Amino acid sequence: MKKIEKIYLYKMTTDNGGAPCVYNSILTLAICKPKIRSTAQKDNWIIGFGGKNLKERLIYVAQVAEKLPNGKYYKTEEYSKRPDCIYRWDSENQKYDWVTDKKYHANGSQIKDDIDNGKALVLLSEEYTYLGNLGTSEYKEKYPEIRKKVEALKQGHRVNHSEVLFNELKCLIKESIPLKIEGKPSDTDCSKICNTTEGDMEVIPRKSHKCI
Repeated sequence: MKKIEKIYLYKMTTDNGGAPCVYNSILTLAICKPKIRSTAQKDNWIIGFGGKNLKERLIYVAQVAEKLPNGKYYKTEEYSKRPDCIYRWDSENQKYDWVTDKKYHANGSQIKDDIDNGKALVLLSEEYTYLGNLGTSEYKEKYPEIRKKVEALKQGHRVNHSEVLFNELKCLIKESIPLKIEGKPSDTDCSKICNTTEGDMEVIPRKSHKCI
């Protein structure tokens, strides 16, 4: 595992398999969370916790392996069968269209946020664990700083956080990734919109520490 330098964490109000999407041993973040998709870079980490309706459970941990630019995800056949590849590029009319047989964001209702003014950036991860419905909030007992931050997380909240918090997040990553779990989505309703989150944070460590 490479040195952990930046972590993104957020609280999800929906976990229905759309964002993130786990398919054929690759986790993707293609729809929702345009700010994270725009700013996260290769080797950065993303941690998704459940919102209050999901009892603030740990949902997934993933390292960005690749960032696909300029709508590549929707313009090539390589990713077309993935469940979250819900748009196709119409080269004749120079626009993105929602694919009618896809189950997320029906009729392109969220295309503006998903495509993010034409950027259409997509994050791919091969190093991840997706707990989904198997996720728990047990981390709160072991990591008090994470518990406090998750419970208080606000929309768009970004800080250079404390050494203690970064250390706990790093340890949570290192103990979660080897599990290689691929659970099932917590929600079965694919019509739920995943753009709404209860908060997110960009995490830049001040110092590096060893795991407790």
